[in-house]
Amino acid sequence: WSTTPTNQLVLIGRNLNPLMIQQDLTNCLTM
Repeated sequence: WSTTPTNQLVLIGRNLNPLMIQQDLTNCLTM
């Protein structure tokens, strides 16, 4: 690869609250 591989999470929807999503994901990762 010419670049470092990365992981991405893509959320598709309407009226998503980015702050709430970030907090929920952080909570999941710290458990």
